[in-house]
Amino acid sequence: MREVSNKVMKLCSEMRYSEALELIKKYKVKRLSVTKATLKSKYGLKPKDIEKLHYIEVDNRMYATPPMRLYLRAEAFYYSNKLKRNKE
Repeated sequence: MREVSNKVMKLCSEMRYSEALELIKKYKVKRLSVTKATLKSKYGLKPKDIEKLHYIEVDNRMYATPPMRLYLRAEAFYYSNKLKRNKE
């Protein structure tokens, strides 16, 4: 699993986010993706910012609800830093 995580991080560093998300979905890698709530609280992103990010949909097993969207932690971090630099 560590090899897959390293591959995902390498793809993120090359800004190949769609490929990274496919690996996360295929191998069910945890801790490299975040939910919309985390994007808002930890990274300070607004809904209009979140719309620009890549995501995958996964089944939400806890509830009988529509699929949950997962976003790349690395892309969220990069994008939030980019927004902060533009505000300065």
